[in-house]
Amino acid sequence: MAPDPANNRVTLAVLGTKMDNLSELLQTHIANDRVAWRDHEDRILKNTQEAITMKQRMRTTTGLLGGLQLVLASISTWLGTR
Repeated sequence: MAPDPANNRVTLAVLGTKMDNLSELLQTHIANDRVAWRDHEDRILKNTQEAITMKQRMRTTTGLLGGLQLVLASISTWLGTR
């Protein structure tokens, strides 16, 4: 039996429509992924900057505590010698 050419045309039209829908879904998915990727990159940058700020604060705090310890040790020594 020979295939019906009209049936093949309908099948190709349906396949073309489905391919167009898949292409549109893929483009939407890619666009959503780009938005999510940018969000992740922004968060990574923010976290990196906050880590740098915390390191600087730790250095400052360590220096201040060292100075305070020196002052308290000096006072203790002075009081101990009296």
